[in-house]
Formats: sequence, structure tokens, C-alpha cells
Amino acid sequence: MAQQKIKQAEILIVDDTTVNIEFARKNLKENGFSVDFATSGEMAVERAKITLPDLILIDINMPGLDGYETSEKLRQNPKTKNIPIIFMTSHLDNTDTDRFINSGAIGFIRKPLEINDMLLSISKVLPIPGQPNEDDEKDLMLVPGKEQNGKHPAQKNEFKISYQYLSQISHEIRTPLSALLNFVGLIKDEFENTENSEFNDIFESIKSVSNRLTRAVEMFIDLTEVKSENYNFHIETIDIKDLIEAVYNELSQLADSKGLEIITEINTDKTKIEGDTYSTWQIIRNLVDNAIKCSIKGNVFIKAYTNSNNKLVLEVTDSGIGIEKEYIKTLFDPFSMEQGNYPYKFEGNGLGLALTRQYSILNKADIEVETSMGEGTTFKVIFSKS
Repeated sequence: MAQQKIKQAEILIVDDTTVNIEFARKNLKENGFSVDFATSGEMAVERAKITLPDLILIDINMPGLDGYETSEKLRQNPKTKNIPIIFMTSHLDNTDTDRFINSGAIGFIRKPLEINDMLLSISKVLPIPGQPNEDDEKDLMLVPGKEQNGKHPAQKNEFKISYQYLSQISHEIRTPLSALLNFVGLIKDEFENTENSEFNDIFESIKSVSNRLTRAVEMFIDLTEVKSENYNFHIETIDIKDLIEAVYNELSQLADSKGLEIITEINTDKTKIEGDTYSTWQIIRNLVDNAIKCSIKGNVFIKAYTNSNNKLVLEVTDSGIGIEKEYIKTLFDPFSMEQGNYPYKFEGNGLGLALTRQYSILNKADIEVETSMGEGTTFKVIFSKS
């Protein structure tokens, strides 16, 4: 019987010094880890959202965002807030000690880097490949989700196999894209002081296309994860206001690039619900991202209020051209894209709304659509556990 390949744990190295990155990458790869890297805190925040590493090693002393500020940014994002962080530093004075304690990091590695010290710190978080581990057998299993009722065993197995293959394909696509984005960032830094704006346009185009492809793969994996019931659904108290703020901070630059403004309006004090943080954040993010794509000019509105049934309602309204009535019935189907004779071409792959619907079902939330041709579209999410 062929042995099933265990997925390598992925570590993100964040350091502005090439020598340190190369040392860490070479030695950790030799010890069985998959390694990604970022040369700044800003780059690390973006890379972590895309690759979702199992562990992040961050240099404390970096220009721009330092290690502590980078850690804080990662903790603010629902998608990366639970990724373990270990700092790398040549010294730790009293001021650093206070900041370290408040940072949420689980440890630090002293510089200059030594592979044995690195492995010792990493082993507190991740199993070292090749070393005995009582949980090795568990690593071969998919992450459990809710109880898998209502599906034929063969169908569930088919979804699981698809999920495994897609996860591997995702990794194979993300790895070269990660390297491409990092190298583009390095080259862009070299041209930072040039007066030729054409270079910046080229770099931004490469970044945009790469991020779009990565995002598409990410959504396809997420959709398959939910369909195969492998999503690890965790109910906790969520403040919708915090998630709206997180989405605003992430997508406001995208809106600005299209001449749009995101306007938020919280008209209730009851902003807390019981639900799953990541999937709820994705619901809001996908709807706002969709609104930005569909808007030509004007504003994107995000509203939260309590309805007459005392349920929390989230509204996202675009300033687009509206949706044809015939298309609404297939609006939430995967890869469903409205085909119309419009003067504008809208980006998208039809996965965002399909994923939003699945995440809403998980959180026992209802989605309603109100649209008028020439006046835009409003999506309403009504949360039942508010």
C-alpha cells in the first residue's frame, strides 16, 4: 500500500536581512519544513493572509513596521490572529520585555541564528519531521468539522478526496506565486526612487493579477472545505462592529483605487452575535468586495441595525447597475456570472457569493437581495443568534 504523504508544516520567515532569510530557509527546509519569506512587516501581513502559515518567525528590529507592530497587525485580522508567532532578536532589554509580554508571542530566538536553537523553539509549536510524535497518526486525518449527516458515504468520501487534491494543488500554486510576489517587491524597492511611473504600473499589475489568482484558488478551497464538511466551525461571541472595521481597513485601499468610498453606519448597540468568526468575517468581506467590483462610481455602504424582530441585520449596498431579475435565482450558484450587454466589464469568478451563502447557512443566517436596474443592489444578512 502506498504511503500517504503528510502535508509539510509551513513557516513564514520575516526579516529584512537576506542573509538571515537564506540561513533560516535553507536549514528549515533541510529539516522537513515548507518555508515562505517576507522582507518587511507590511509584506508579512499580506503574505500571511494568503498562505496562512502554521508558524511565523518575525525579526523584531525592522524598518517600517517592526516585529511588535507586525504582530499587532496579524492579531487584528480574524484570519491570522491565531497563528503562533516567535520573535527573533539579538537582545531583549526591559522595554522589549514589556512589549514582548503584551505581544502575544509564544517565545523568541536569539540572533545570530543557530539551527538547533530554532528547532528547539519550533518544536514547542510544531512536530519536527522525522522525530517520533504521538500525534503523527492524527496528521493524516482531515480537520474535523461538524457531524457529517445527510450525505451518502460515497459522496462524502468524494468530497474529502477532492478537498485533499485541491489543497495540494493550492499549495503548488501558492508557492511560486509567493516567490513571484516577494521578488516583485524586492525589484520594486530597487526602482522606488525612479521617476518612471511605468515601472510602478507594471509592478502593480503583476501584484494585482497574482493576488487575483491566489484569491480565486483560496475561495475554491474554502468552498470545497465547506461542501465536504471539513470546515472547523467554532461558535463564539462575535462583535460585528469589529469585523466591519477589519474589512474596511483591508478593502478601503481597493475602493480608493476605483474612486469609491466605503461608508459604514452602525445604528444599534446590539452588535454582538453567536457565530464562527472566520466565516462571518468572510461573509462581510465577500459582500463588500463584490460591491466594490460592481460599483462604477459613488459609494459602497455597510450598515448594521436591529430589525423589528430584534435580530441583527448587516446591509451592504453598491452603486452599480443592478441585477436582472432572471439572474437572481442563480446568483449564489458557484461560477454563476451574469451575462448582459453592459458597457462595463466586471471582474469576478462567481465564487464569492456562493461561498457567502454556504457560510451564512453554517451561521444560521438568512440572505436577502434587493436590486433595481440602474440603482444598485443591496444584500441583507439577518443573523438569528443576535
